[in-house]
This record gives sequence, structure tokens and C-alpha cells, in this order.
Amino acid sequence: MRRYGNVQKVNAMRRGPSACVFLAMLLLSVANLSEARSSWASEACSGRLLESSNIVGGAVCVPDVPARIAVLDPYFNMQMALYLDLPVVAAARSGPQWPAGVTDLATEDQLSSIVYLGQFQEPSLEELLSAQPDLILGDAYMHERLLENLTRIAPTVLVDTADWETYFEVISEATNSSRQFEQSLAAYKERLAELQDQLNGEVTASFLRIVPGGFQVYLDGPSAYAPMAVLSDVGIGRPAAETTDGDTVFIRPTWEGVPLLDGDVLLYVFGGGHHVSQGSTLRSETVNHPLWAEIPAVADDQAHEVSPDHWTAFGGLHSAEAILDDIERIFLGE
Repeated sequence: MRRYGNVQKVNAMRRGPSACVFLAMLLLSVANLSEARSSWASEACSGRLLESSNIVGGAVCVPDVPARIAVLDPYFNMQMALYLDLPVVAAARSGPQWPAGVTDLATEDQLSSIVYLGQFQEPSLEELLSAQPDLILGDAYMHERLLENLTRIAPTVLVDTADWETYFEVISEATNSSRQFEQSLAAYKERLAELQDQLNGEVTASFLRIVPGGFQVYLDGPSAYAPMAVLSDVGIGRPAAETTDGDTVFIRPTWEGVPLLDGDVLLYVFGGGHHVSQGSTLRSETVNHPLWAEIPAVADDQAHEVSPDHWTAFGGLHSAEAILDDIERIFLGE
């Protein structure tokens, strides 16, 4: 049962023509819109031509000031859009509920007015068309295979970068929100610099994610997951075994490999993202395992559980600020 979205409007449409007739109407509407696609990426751009090496296709003609934005990714797309106070009218999710970063940034009333597009892997074109967006934001990795159909509905910007700050910058440029982005990022950078001075580069940290299927150790490197990049930016080092020069994001150690995590501090998280933590059972089984006590930071009473809300469901500047809060609390006792 849908909790979000323009349910009344969609149901009213379905009570009219049969499902087959409505689908035919939908396909006809999409086909008619295909003619407009060329104008969205042509030289005769009637809005703004967004050019970037960090978007699929390199250039998209976007509205001067978009008024109806659809987002396909509930993490970077959705949370960055909400942070910038953009007019989101439709959005996809990754599960039955919005990530905590979304509910932190929007009220229930705001979310209830958003057309629910289904799961982000396969957003509903029917619902997307009904929302009448003038701009679609998505992720290159997740949505490039859908690009042809998406661009028949509205100009589509699929962001293609692993760097969360660059990703956020592209979102701001696509939505004519660069000034707000730059001001917010500048304030974040100022706080980051203050913490760098206080930490003085004298501590290392290991990071372990614990899910029902085993362990994930997130690495520092060129394609590091955003929270690991925040750790690096603030001056917290990582052990050599948790650093890479390649594009590997995480490794999956067995129980025998977990005690080799030798950072001064262990940051660990249960579940998060598309995984559930299975509550107290998984936690109890992990911390009571005999090899858990052999992790150096655990033996030194320097192991700290952090929330998956931002550490494994990162959504942009809002999450980065929450991670800095944890760093202050854990490393500086504030």
C-alpha cells in the first residue's frame, strides 16, 4: 500500500479507462514527447545548457529555474535536492521507508505530497509521467540504461562521479542553486579545517560494517565511499591494509581477518543501506564472538558504534555534517 505519492490522482485515472487503454495512452504520450527530446539537448537550447564531464552525455539543456523536479536516487539525488530546498514532486525509494537523511530534511507533509516512483532500480514511467516534471535527476551507474525513456519525459541529468562534493556541485548547477551550494560548502570546509587543527593528524581509524551476510571494510582510495573521504579530509588516517590505490570500495574479510583491523580507533556500524541489522541478535552475536575482543581497538576500549543513517546511507552535506558531529564526539570528547 502506497504511503506517499499522488494516490488519489493515479487511482482516479485507473478507475476510468481500463489498464490496457491507460497503458496505451501512456505510451502514446511518451512517444509524442520524444520529439521534444532533441530540443532538450540541442544547440537551440531554450533554457540553460549544462555542460559537464560529470554527467552522462556531457551536455543537457535544463530549465533556467526548474519548478518540478523528479529524483530517482533516494540518497544523493533526494537528500541533496532537499538540502537545497528544491521543488521535488516525484521520487524513488530503496525500500519501504525513506532513508533517515530524507526524513531529517523534510516533514511528513512534504513527503506525502511527493509522487512515489517505486524502487530506484526500476522507477515507474507511468508515475513519472503523471508527475509532469520539468527536470529529472538520477545517477549514471543506476539509471543510464533508462536514459532514452527518461529523456522522452523531461530533460534528464544523470550524475557520473564518485566524489560526493563534485556530485553535489553538479546537482546545484543543474538546478540553478550554485550560490546556496557554495555558501553551505564553505561553512562545512571551515568546520573541517578547525577539526583538522584539533586532530593534528595523530590518529588512525578502522571502519567495519557488519551485515547479516558478513563484514565489509570500507577502504580509503580514489573511489572511497563518501564517509571514508570525510575521514581522510579531516585528517584521520587509515591503516595500510585499509588503503588502496585502485578503485576498490570495500573488502569482505572473514572472522579471521577482522582482528587484523589495527586502527587506533574502530568505527563500526550494523546494517544500513539496503541491509537490515536484525536488531539485537546480530549485535549480540558479533560483540560476543571471541575474535571480536582480539581487535586492537576493542581491547583498548576504543571501539565505537556509529549510526548507519549517515555512515552507510550517505546523502550529501547533511550526512557529512553528521559525520563531523561523530568525529568531534569520539575523537575529541565533545
